Amino acid sequence: MDAFHLELSEAQNAVGNALIEATPEDWSEARVEVENFESEGTFACAIGPPEGRSPDAEVTKPLGEAILGLLEVYRKHGKAPWKRMVLQVYQSAGDSWRFEVHYSYE
Repeated sequence: MDAFHLELSEAQNAVGNALIEATPEDWSEARVEVENFESEGTFACAIGPPEGRSPDAEVTKPLGEAILGLLEVYRKHGKAPWKRMVLQVYQSAGDSWRFEVHYSYE
């Protein structure tokens, strides 16, 4: 694995772990949706709850910092950063957490 993909994997894990920490204990899944405003040097994000639940989780400072770290990996390696990211975490059998991430570049 090259340096970019290694750092990308570590940064994605950091976002996933920060999302898990930001969600209420009784949630078995959550997602963070991020819009990247590269030209303005900022982003907007929100945590989405599981189906049928009210959105009672707030974006935490560690989650925001992890997202910034993920964007920095792209900048550091001269890659065009994504415009939108959706990262979903969910608890699987045995209480271990898994995540999926989807990027949009347009």
